[in-house]
Amino acid sequence: MKKFFAGITLLAVMFGFSGCEKKDPNKGRVIPAGQNYKMQIWTADEDEAIDALGREFISKTNAAGLQIKVIKFSSEEFLQKTLLDKMAAGEGPDVIFTTGEWIYKNKNKLVPLTQSEGFTAERFAATFVKAASEAMIQDGEIYGVPLAVDSLALIFNEDHFVTRLLNRNSPGETWQEFREDTEKLTKTDNSITRFSVSGAAIGRMDNLNYGFEILENIFLQMGAKFFSPDGATSILASSSGVLPNGSRKNFGEEAVNFFTSFAKPQYKNYSWNEMLADKNDPWRDFRTFIQGKTSMVFGYSRDLEKIKKLINNWNTRDGYHISEKNIRADFFPQIAEGNKMVVAKVLGFAVPRTAKHPDLSWKFLKFLAKKEVASSFHNATKLPTARLDLIVEQASEPELGFWVRQAKFARNNFIPLDKELFKQEFSNTVQEIVNKKATDSLKFLKILETKISKKLKEYWSLEKLIQRQTTLKSSAKKTK
Repeated sequence: MKKFFAGITLLAVMFGFSGCEKKDPNKGRVIPAGQNYKMQIWTADEDEAIDALGREFISKTNAAGLQIKVIKFSSEEFLQKTLLDKMAAGEGPDVIFTTGEWIYKNKNKLVPLTQSEGFTAERFAATFVKAASEAMIQDGEIYGVPLAVDSLALIFNEDHFVTRLLNRNSPGETWQEFREDTEKLTKTDNSITRFSVSGAAIGRMDNLNYGFEILENIFLQMGAKFFSPDGATSILASSSGVLPNGSRKNFGEEAVNFFTSFAKPQYKNYSWNEMLADKNDPWRDFRTFIQGKTSMVFGYSRDLEKIKKLINNWNTRDGYHISEKNIRADFFPQIAEGNKMVVAKVLGFAVPRTAKHPDLSWKFLKFLAKKEVASSFHNATKLPTARLDLIVEQASEPELGFWVRQAKFARNNFIPLDKELFKQEFSNTVQEIVNKKATDSLKFLKILETKISKKLKEYWSLEKLIQRQTTLKSSAKKTK
């Protein structure tokens, strides 16, 4: 009987203690009870989709008290410049949506993820396509979360192929077939533009939307390199080797000669000149394509919707435009059949070092890394996924599927210099070759190579100086 009463007493004590135990009011909460946090996200595009992701994060992760404000910039370049200026003053956003190249080159300005069992660099690399992993992981640290991998593809007028090509209704796989198609599709006349139909918008740098990007792809497909492995010097005029046809060539020279041949009257594949598109028109070659005056243009996945939107907004006073149903997409051409190489444009989120609550920012990024969230982002933006487990699903989508499949084999081309500066210098040189109808393009490339190498030397000297100053400051703080 005594044992019985002792047991009752023990149970009573246990229940008494459990009843008095205080429950943690913050259990399961992202934001501590009674507190309010603000998160600022900077982006140059897809602001509506990002805003929707922010609302979803708040509702699905018990983040009451969190306010997310998305700020859109007019361009990627303006966003990046403003970010660096603000960070120098110890200010800036909590999260940025930008290019994988910028994240890769600016890891010292970012907060890496504190890795956990469920979110390691190894698991990350197994989840995303190679280009995305290369951009976000450095030295075993994760510096961002990718949501898209875009690339250039071919956008063409199917009606032109149906009526003017006898053997097929779509573009060929290789650049040789592309050149042959261009010759067959091009129709010359005595107008000021010299063409009633241009087979392809390619060959110049001043009046194309993506002149540099097209040549960048050809350059790398040829086997040419822009920079030495350590990024210390430019070698864009120094790469040489054997082409698929067995001939030994300077890769850079060969790439530039092929690209510019479409803009030089002495070649059979001449199809593009300064009169076909206004360099001051933001639509440039896209407008010529919409007017039915060119058969093929190059664009990223989001350009497909932009072109269709322009058609739908076309005013009767603007004249004739092609039917939306005739717009098709296909893979970016390759040097040889079976080869698969296209330059990646990785897009993702990162956390700047000046973020007020970096742990909270990374909770948001880890939420974005989920499969269902990535799928939702794709549905809203139509951008090709960065996740391997979504490629099969999205690859079956009409038109957009080509860009999704290219994401699997897309590769980065990181530029150690300021990319806009390099792009401008490179484009100016190629345009000079076109304007002068030069046949000695290698001479121009060698001049550019020397110029870029000099700029690289100045860049790396400055970087070393900044690193030394940062180390000295850090040492001084520790001494104090």
